[in-house]
Amino acid sequence: MRKFLGLFLGCLFLIGTQAIAQDRTVTGKVTAEDGSVLPGVNISVKGTTRGTTTNGEGMYQIAASSTATLVYSFIGFQNTEVPVGNQSTINVSLTTDVNQLQEVVVTALGISRDKKALGYSVQEVKGENLTVARDPNVANALAGKVAGVQVLGQSGAKFGTPSIRIRGINSLTGSDPLYVVDGTPTDISQVNMDDVEALTVLKGPSATALYGNRASAGVIVITTKRAKAGETSLNVNHSSTLDMVALLPDYQNEYGGGYSQDFDTFQFNPAIHPADWAAFDGQRILDYSADESWGPKLDGQPHRSAASWVPGTPKFGIQTPYEAQPNNVRDFFEKPVSSNTNIAFARGGEFYNSRISYTHIINNGIVPNSSQTKDYVSAKNSISFSKRLIADLNINYTSTKNNNIPADRYGSSGGTGTSNSLFGVGSSTLSGFNQTIGSFNQWFQRQLRIEDLRDYKNADGTFRSWNIGGPLDPKPKYWDSPYTQVYENTNLARQQRLFGDIGLTYKILDNLTASAKVRRDYGSYVNQGRIAAGTLNEGGKGGFAYLTGLQLENNYEGLLSYNQDFENFSLVANAGGNIRYNRTEGTFQSTVGGLTSPGFYAIGASVNPAISQNYLYERRVNSLFGNVSLGFKDFVFVEGSIRNDWSSTLPKANNSYLYPSVSGSVVFTEFIPRNNILSFGKIRAGYAQVGTDVDPYRTALTYTVGTFTYGGNSLSYLPSQLPNANLKPGLSSSYEAGIDLRLFNNVLGVEFTAYQNNNRNQIIPLAVAPTSGFSNAIVNAGLIKTSGLELHISATPVETSSFSWQIDLNADRNRSEVVELAEGQQNYQIDGPQWRTLTLNARIGDNGDALPWGTLIGQGIKKDANGNRVVYSPTAENIESGIAGLYVKENNVNLGSVLPKFKGGLLNTFKYNDITLRINTDFVVGGKFFSTTKMFNNYSGLGAETAGLNELGNPKRDDPANGGGVILDAVTEDGQPNTYRVDTQNLYENWLFALNEEYIYNKTYVKLREVALGYNLPKRVLGKFIKSANVSLIGRNLLLIYSAVGGGIDITETETLWYEGGQLPPVRSMGVNVRLGF
Repeated sequence: MRKFLGLFLGCLFLIGTQAIAQDRTVTGKVTAEDGSVLPGVNISVKGTTRGTTTNGEGMYQIAASSTATLVYSFIGFQNTEVPVGNQSTINVSLTTDVNQLQEVVVTALGISRDKKALGYSVQEVKGENLTVARDPNVANALAGKVAGVQVLGQSGAKFGTPSIRIRGINSLTGSDPLYVVDGTPTDISQVNMDDVEALTVLKGPSATALYGNRASAGVIVITTKRAKAGETSLNVNHSSTLDMVALLPDYQNEYGGGYSQDFDTFQFNPAIHPADWAAFDGQRILDYSADESWGPKLDGQPHRSAASWVPGTPKFGIQTPYEAQPNNVRDFFEKPVSSNTNIAFARGGEFYNSRISYTHIINNGIVPNSSQTKDYVSAKNSISFSKRLIADLNINYTSTKNNNIPADRYGSSGGTGTSNSLFGVGSSTLSGFNQTIGSFNQWFQRQLRIEDLRDYKNADGTFRSWNIGGPLDPKPKYWDSPYTQVYENTNLARQQRLFGDIGLTYKILDNLTASAKVRRDYGSYVNQGRIAAGTLNEGGKGGFAYLTGLQLENNYEGLLSYNQDFENFSLVANAGGNIRYNRTEGTFQSTVGGLTSPGFYAIGASVNPAISQNYLYERRVNSLFGNVSLGFKDFVFVEGSIRNDWSSTLPKANNSYLYPSVSGSVVFTEFIPRNNILSFGKIRAGYAQVGTDVDPYRTALTYTVGTFTYGGNSLSYLPSQLPNANLKPGLSSSYEAGIDLRLFNNVLGVEFTAYQNNNRNQIIPLAVAPTSGFSNAIVNAGLIKTSGLELHISATPVETSSFSWQIDLNADRNRSEVVELAEGQQNYQIDGPQWRTLTLNARIGDNGDALPWGTLIGQGIKKDANGNRVVYSPTAENIESGIAGLYVKENNVNLGSVLPKFKGGLLNTFKYNDITLRINTDFVVGGKFFSTTKMFNNYSGLGAETAGLNELGNPKRDDPANGGGVILDAVTEDGQPNTYRVDTQNLYENWLFALNEEYIYNKTYVKLREVALGYNLPKRVLGKFIKSANVSLIGRNLLLIYSAVGGGIDITETETLWYEGGQLPPVRSMGVNVRLGF
């Protein structure tokens, strides 16, 4: 028995020894392709349940036999299998799985979802494609990169922030999308491009319903960069650009200043002129009071300029050649250098990650004495207290200083200068009357030397100008020197913004988490405008305006999330609530009647009682929401959501409104045998509703307190808008369907979407009879139907080991129609009038048919049955009255819709070894707009169109009786071809002015937006401290390849959707970018 027991124990010992000998401890490190460590990678022994994961440093340890195979798997990377063999240390570098990375997108509430499970259109743009040329503005960087998105640009000369429209116009007045950064709603101008990891555009209500009433126009969700566990990095990114005018109108250079082509001659009069002026007798002079260029022909002969009549200056009494100055406008603008510098530090461990970023941007304007300085500071932190509890703290701080932002539009006061939209305050004093382009493109002269205008100030403090009363009256008449405008009439705006969130996330169960967050967006604003005494504005008495404001939004939210995979089913469910509070307050003050002491800029220096107004707006929205997504065998998905808002701005009886959404998708390629043609295919469809409320204080009378008093009491004023105590929420319903395809092993990707939005019961101001004491009433009215098609194509036509070519094409067609207005109403005026009669309208046909939104109505030109323009016949009566050969005008003419027929963009990326070339273009086809610059350039005789030779080879400005003038391409009233010559100056200065149709143009254009040529320096030359280095040549706003309007107008940068009112020139930027990683 003992022998048997000893033999048995010996066998067990030998078997155990052999088993132990077969297993060994394997250790190693798992990294990504770029060398960064990967925590949380799953390592398993193939064919067994044995496994482990990497720690925060990417390290792991596992027991495995020499015959085993280890399987490494991690989301976003391809699975990797490695036989153990005789190895005890196995380090693995995982390869990125492009297909997996493209599948995960950020959706509503910041929830990451598998894209194939979504039943609605969502398009994501990676950060590297947004920062092709390091445009600091996210809206500009987005142009042409997302189907269905239109960027309404602003000139870089005023550092403007463009507006964005998603899927066209879906309301009577149009609206901007909601911008969300890491879950916190904020303003688009607060986004630091160096922090953006990815941007997701949620287009329709199916995608946006969970965001509530502010999401009816779409949502742009921005996810910022965060530190990765096990990573320590320091990145520096710097660019310097040379900025310059990209485009100017076409000017004529044949005629100088004046109202007629005849020179005046100085005639010495000893009774009024100094004795030494006798030497000036007989010299050629101009009509210096004229501010147009219909004057004498430029002949290069001596003449006296306005600058030569200022006593005590070196130019006094000096004759100069009367010759063209082709570059006088261009020479006014500067070529400054701007810079953008970012430094970011990130570190992640097993229980924490933190990223801190700082960006300093200096934009020096092309307009002298204008600049913008911005500083961004962000910190994104996360701490894991245990496996179940995580705390997050995200902070973003922005400081902006705008110095002397120039205005655009017509006249010396401009229209879109310093932003004061907090309270809707309209004050030219606040913008400093800083209008220069209004002179150059509206009232100017082609012989003026810009160096004469730079010397704008006299020794006694008075000002000079090119536009004076005459030799004895050298003071400015209608226009100050543009240098007076930019150095003496100035504005300053400072803004500080702090937004972010703090929150806790607790994993109740493995598949159930609860989170609570507090979000805040807080901004302070200080604007001031100064008008120098002695300038032409503010009656020459000087002025000062001052605005301060505070803006606050608090969001308190809670969310319960459940995510579970069953045998054949998957379930994702979320339920939560949100309390939103908004408060805007501030004060506007302005002097009245001038300044008591020139140069003393203070409200207390007002000659008369100053304007002083304070503002306060508050609102609150309480919300409950939830959504559920069910999946079956990973190829059929159904999702539904519901949200209810309670808004304080609506009447109590109507302040609760509920809206649902439902969507579904089927991955039909799961039913098709795998092949080399169709890699992936999905069909999707969805329906949703989104409700909208109204601005505060629209449901009851609110009074405005005035500056003046009566009997010791302040006077109060009724509002101009009649409130509505029965107002209901607006409601937008959306239907969409689409198909997603990937072909030829993912070489080609196609996403196609068709949609329709019906926006009903919109809240709009409706004009009422003036006898009511109100100008308009707030009502529910209208139905706008918006339908469209969207196409997104991504392709890699060529890919080898050393070269690749990637294409990203976006295109869409959108149509917005006005189906209904208020009862008995056929037209709703959205904006205008501009230039007497031109208006933007939403209207329905006389027989009730739907018409396109954005119809331009104004003065037009009569047409015959064949569409030919009609002019007055050269009858004796018409010749006598001066209208023969001129267009027959008609009022209230439909001049077309402002909406384009289709639009899109193309991003090409070429990579050859370590060299990358990115080229981004965008285009628009169709749509109408009105050009003020074109009209006034011609009115004032500045435009090239007003000079040159006619079809006979004679100067257009010559007398028609001598073969000059022009013949308009038209037929006469009796249908005969027009052969009657008309005077060019009378045509442009009188007849065509405010004839709206003549200056309505097509919006079609193709624009080269961005180009970047970069080189990644080889690691072998970087040393051990620098991980990566890239040098790039960058260019922005490089070329307007094609423009239907021509003539130096950049339709991509008009200040409104429907007209160009006197735009500042576009800015072209070219420079170098250097990016280093440590």
